[in-house]
Amino acid sequence: MKPIFISRTSTSMMLKLPFYKPITEYKSWRNIGSMALFGKPSGSGVGVSLNNTEYDGTGEKQQPGALINVTGLIPHEKYVFAAGGYTADGICVNGIGETSNEIVALLPLSLH
Repeated sequence: MKPIFISRTSTSMMLKLPFYKPITEYKSWRNIGSMALFGKPSGSGVGVSLNNTEYDGTGEKQQPGALINVTGLIPHEKYVFAAGGYTADGICVNGIGETSNEIVALLPLSLH
């Protein structure tokens, strides 16, 4: 359940939250009510965790499939993101999901 990369600028990135159906022994945890995006600079030694909410747009619960605009990024830095699914009671199911590939914060190249 990697977040889906949509677009970027030199200081922001747009990602789409994936749809997620967890495999869990608890039936009440199988229905995800909301998801949140987490992100951090790449290469800082550890994976993305539930604590990585320092950028605007991260850590905020949204509906699965929502577009999230992460702002406040440093130009030319690499970032990675992951999403976590929550029940209606606010329980994070199975922890955080798969980490995205590295994405560099920079302006897209012209196609002309």
